[in-house]
Amino acid sequence: MRLRSMPRRTAAVFFFALLGGVARSGDPTGYTGIHLRAAMDSLGAIHVVFTTGGWAHSYYGRFNGVNWSSAFTFPASDPCYEPTYPLVEVGLARRAQALYGTNTGSYPNDLAYFTHAAASDTVGSGWATATIGNDGLRRSDYGLALDENDGAHMVYRQTNIFWPYFWRIIYRRPEGTEVVIKQTQAETYTVMTPAIAYRDSVVHIIWREGGSAGGTVNLFYASGAPQGPFTIRQLTGLTSGHYTTQPPDIAIAPDGHVEIVYLVQDVTGSPAVYEGVFAVDPDGATVLIDSANAEATGAAGPRIAFDDAGNRYVAWALDSAGESYYAVNADTIVALPGAGSIDVCAGTSAYYVRAAASGILYGQIGSSHFPPSAIIDEIAPNPVRRGIDADLTMLGTTFDNDEGGDAVETWEWMSDINGLLGIEEDLTLPASSLAPGMHTITFRCRDDEDVWSLPDSAALTVFPDTIPPPPVETVHIVPGLCDTLLVSWDTVTDNLGMAGYLVFRGHTAWFDLDVPVDSVEALQPPLYVDIEGFASGVKAAFYEVVPVDVDGNCASGNARAGAIQFGDGLPALHSR
Repeated sequence: MRLRSMPRRTAAVFFFALLGGVARSGDPTGYTGIHLRAAMDSLGAIHVVFTTGGWAHSYYGRFNGVNWSSAFTFPASDPCYEPTYPLVEVGLARRAQALYGTNTGSYPNDLAYFTHAAASDTVGSGWATATIGNDGLRRSDYGLALDENDGAHMVYRQTNIFWPYFWRIIYRRPEGTEVVIKQTQAETYTVMTPAIAYRDSVVHIIWREGGSAGGTVNLFYASGAPQGPFTIRQLTGLTSGHYTTQPPDIAIAPDGHVEIVYLVQDVTGSPAVYEGVFAVDPDGATVLIDSANAEATGAAGPRIAFDDAGNRYVAWALDSAGESYYAVNADTIVALPGAGSIDVCAGTSAYYVRAAASGILYGQIGSSHFPPSAIIDEIAPNPVRRGIDADLTMLGTTFDNDEGGDAVETWEWMSDINGLLGIEEDLTLPASSLAPGMHTITFRCRDDEDVWSLPDSAALTVFPDTIPPPPVETVHIVPGLCDTLLVSWDTVTDNLGMAGYLVFRGHTAWFDLDVPVDSVEALQPPLYVDIEGFASGVKAAFYEVVPVDVDGNCASGNARAGAIQFGDGLPALHSR
């Protein structure tokens, strides 16, 4: 491994190993990150949004392997009135989207919805935002899910702070109207903490109700098409005195079945304790994930995710004196010393992301070692011009994050248009080897334990060549066999490369050469052409040969040749 001076975007960040991952040394305000959500994009990169504490701010970042590859980009001028459950979801096009509460300066509060044009853009540009609210109603406890077209689906709790007092569960699209899923008008009967999932044109929503008057807290499940109507069911299993005071979470497995995860708290004793972490399929049985490690107050979570193979991952945390945990299916329970908000995300692999006193840290589930890291330092020139810029340089820095590790063995540069570009840490290649267009360049590495890093990515613009080839100086025509003419010409060379030649024929004058004989890109001399219209009368045919380079530039001022026939017989040949 070779260490180069750190790129500008990461130079001020200090990384260190901690608890099975690598932590960022503090968030932007110096507070421990709480209320954290994580999601994985189609490249396997982890996106995180979190708040930093009461009356603090929300931030978004993108993990590159175990290191941050972009600055936190939510504006610090937008504080959270209630820093509860900011969410980030990532669509198929790697477009990060997030939802969190904002303080309008006085009670009540609104929702801020963010979408990022390109999550692979590491400079933090491209955010667009919309505020939902400003109508005298309070919104809190939010959920966000994406459909297959990156369309956002959100759910939240809405409260009227004036009489008649009511609580609502609301579903909406950011640009759409609100749909009331459930409403109650008793001050002592609350609906709260919804979560949402989306799959195959169906919206799935979970929330909890009750508890403020000492009664049982129940879970409710709704499903339906985005435009409604929604079918609502109450989930059984909770008895009087058994609350689920923490928000439930919901996820959809690859086979399409829905699972909900929640904590059960026994409030009949003092102090109250949690009896277990449970997962339930609304159409099937309830599964006990863990009970031995849930007996503490102040638990956070739980969260649930599925990987591509259908494995269930659940994460939760206890109070500040306890620990964080994650479970694989219901079989493997792993303790993470130290408590803090925690989430799990999965694709081909699964990861946990959690808040700790030292900042936000990451770990790969089911791995005894840590993936390496790959960072794109520079791609230059960018944009690059084919035929004008000779070479393109790509510089990367890689790290083996295992303790004492110094063995990054393989590198890989990829383009979403051209495919594999090279297998060196620093790569130089001809600019002409890349196709014109907007490329997404990814860079990753593999260590000596055969573990690949998550890819870092950057945009590269490749402009086509604008320099035409030189003209053809001479065109020759001689009689051929079987009523044909043999057209030949002097070949030319181009700064980028020749695609071939176009041959045009006109019948009336030198300048009337608008009928292509052939447009095959690889057309080369000589060319046999039929003598059309030479059977009788005064006829003429003129030919022009036009060089074309690989980027479609055509030469001008080319030589022409003609064949003129007077009466029957072979044509007379002319050129100029």
